[in-house]
Amino acid sequence: MAIVNSIISYLLYNQALTELTALEVNVVMKLSPFFTAFYAFFLLGERITLAQILAMGIVFLGVYLVQRGNKKKNLKRFE
Repeated sequence: MAIVNSIISYLLYNQALTELTALEVNVVMKLSPFFTAFYAFFLLGERITLAQILAMGIVFLGVYLVQRGNKKKNLKRFE
């Protein structure tokens, strides 16, 4: 299972690099721990503490700010 997941993730990563910039792909990759915690909560019944929820919110805010700033730069190029 680990080998299959590694191969799929590698292929998806390379496909993302053909469509997006390296910065955008890296920012999206920062969300991986959130999805791991999400799956652990629903599939394994693990608890998520308030500190973890706050940390996830900070990460989401950071990803949002980076993506928003990148869109503004792209819009200025076309003006």
